[in-house]
Amino acid sequence: MPYSTKYNEEKHSIVEKYLEKFNVLSHPKPLLIQTSSLEGAKRLTWLFHDYFHLIGATPIYSVKQIMSHVVLSKGKPTLSLATSLRRGEEEQNFSKEFFTIIENLLSSPLPREYLSSLVKDENISFGTLAAVAAEYSRVMES
Repeated sequence: MPYSTKYNEEKHSIVEKYLEKFNVLSHPKPLLIQTSSLEGAKRLTWLFHDYFHLIGATPIYSVKQIMSHVVLSKGKPTLSLATSLRRGEEEQNFSKEFFTIIENLLSSPLPREYLSSLVKDENISFGTLAAVAAEYSRVMES
């Protein structure tokens, strides 16, 4: 789907609502947005990219999808900053699900095969896989 060339209030106002919340945060903390599904997260991620392309702000903002969450930041978002913004049960569910994947990867006798199985699993987004790979790399290089 090509990016928009004209402002569309119906779809771009959704992004602007989140940007208002984001702009009151102390930087460099990202905004972690929970959606109801993977498809909802994919759609919201695309809306952000579409909006940033339209206003010429693509180099300024970073948008990543991690499972059913969207992480919006200036610069490169980190998982630890994103999870620190969550509170209560939602934080525990998000962290638990993500770190279960990391624990399985770290304890796997064949980590490349485990990563391959994650790639083949259509319930995990490419953003999540990128975050998993980055976290795995950070832990293994320590």
